[in-house]
Amino acid sequence: MDTSTEMTAENEGREAQIDEIHILIFSVMEIRFGVDMEQIREVVDPEYIDDDGINIIPFHEKFPFPGRQVTYQVPRILCLKDEVRIMVDEVEEVRTLPIDCIRPLPDFLEKCREPNAIWGAALVGDEIILLLDFLR
Repeated sequence: MDTSTEMTAENEGREAQIDEIHILIFSVMEIRFGVDMEQIREVVDPEYIDDDGINIIPFHEKFPFPGRQVTYQVPRILCLKDEVRIMVDEVEEVRTLPIDCIRPLPDFLEKCREPNAIWGAALVGDEIILLLDFLR
């Protein structure tokens, strides 16, 4: 049997299995964000960090909020699998989203966004959750 045909059939089967994504939803300045749980090792309260906050990147340093002073009401530290630690606000829940509720960013936003870690938006009821890839 032709192995290229076998590989194509296998790949199609794998793609068909990916019909949902598990995201951790959090807020910063009342904007809701989500990140794939595959990138998160753990979520920690800042008071349990042993190194006095060294090597913790506040979310607003990675994703600026121009013209706004960013405050964190209920800060939490996302410990990523690549050992980076990012401070976010109000970790809400882990939610399973069907892939079909995710939309790409409009072209004009795609071209002007920096950094390019925001890869899409999920429509959940009447809310929009911006989807991030911290590993980009």
